[in-house]
Amino acid sequence: MRKGFSLLELLVALAVFGFLSVAILGGLLGVFRVNRSAGLEARAVAVAKDYLERARREGTYSNPTLTLPSFSQTAGFSVDLQAAGRLDPGQPLSFAPCSGNPTSGYTCTVTCLQGTSPASCRLVAVKLTLSGGGKAYPFYREWAP
Repeated sequence: MRKGFSLLELLVALAVFGFLSVAILGGLLGVFRVNRSAGLEARAVAVAKDYLERARREGTYSNPTLTLPSFSQTAGFSVDLQAAGRLDPGQPLSFAPCSGNPTSGYTCTVTCLQGTSPASCRLVAVKLTLSGGGKAYPFYREWAP
């Protein structure tokens, strides 16, 4: 009787090792994808939080124009900004696109109606959508101007 492994035993061991390696590498790739996605989402949250706080502080509203500041940074995201207004929290919002760009700021037309007459809005709302990495991240902020 010889000591050692037969060719068949070595082939079976290599096959088992190969299957385990593929499974482990597949799992690691999934972890990397989730990590990258979480990092992208965290960057979007940071950009949106910074901008929406600045918009609340620095934005000006003079019926029907809402003027919003420029972005301090977009972290590589493309930006879509919309605004709406309402007289009280129970009313529905109807968002309209704002004009401008991240470097110069935005101008939004915000209209409110009291019955059929235009009125100054008591609340303004901004919907910010940041797009990047194949995903869109919507954010929303409402305040009394």
